[in-house]
Amino acid sequence: MAFVLDNFCTVSGLKINLEKSKLVVSKGVPSARLEHLEQTLGIEHTPRFKRYLGIPMIKGKAKISDLHHVIDRINDHLAAWKGRLLNKAGRLCPINSVVTSIPLYNMQSLWFPQAVCNKINQASRTMLLAKAGSSRYWSLVGWNTITRPKEFGGLGIRESRQVNISLIGKLIWDLLHSPQKPWVKIQQAKYLHGESVLHAKKSNGASQVWNSIVKALPFL
Repeated sequence: MAFVLDNFCTVSGLKINLEKSKLVVSKGVPSARLEHLEQTLGIEHTPRFKRYLGIPMIKGKAKISDLHHVIDRINDHLAAWKGRLLNKAGRLCPINSVVTSIPLYNMQSLWFPQAVCNKINQASRTMLLAKAGSSRYWSLVGWNTITRPKEFGGLGIRESRQVNISLIGKLIWDLLHSPQKPWVKIQQAKYLHGESVLHAKKSNGASQVWNSIVKALPFL
């Protein structure tokens, strides 16, 4: 295994930072084997990864706690705007630049629990409708109307679940039209076995990305 890492560095011109690297093994690996791997690779063992490239490494069904960091970032950014005197048009700016944009990175590969989508939408409604220093508001217009495009009488605020579906839809588009991509080849070989992604089904032990794709399919 150490040879594989060394060969990767030689071919790619990159160097692995062993101090920032962690090693995860399957259940049942003997402790002696684990110690040998740590010594051979120079990489410490960890029970599980929390995040990789900013994406939470979720085991099992995604929960609200797995995406608290997204909600916290939204609330922290909006806190700086609450004390400012902004009209409705001015409030659309932080909604579109903060509330809508922060979750996008994680939404590209994860199906968000509905409770998380609700919290993101709630942050938009509070920012748009509540008075400064208060979280209470009264809306004379329904949320379905507010989230319509401006040319159809809405304010153009994007509804969280619909954004999540559209971003995962890009993965489905690649599975249909970009068979040459390495990640597509892996998914095809592991889950589809020659079938179209349009017939994809849930699989026990599947990755969160695959589970997200399967959940988005009926909407698309």
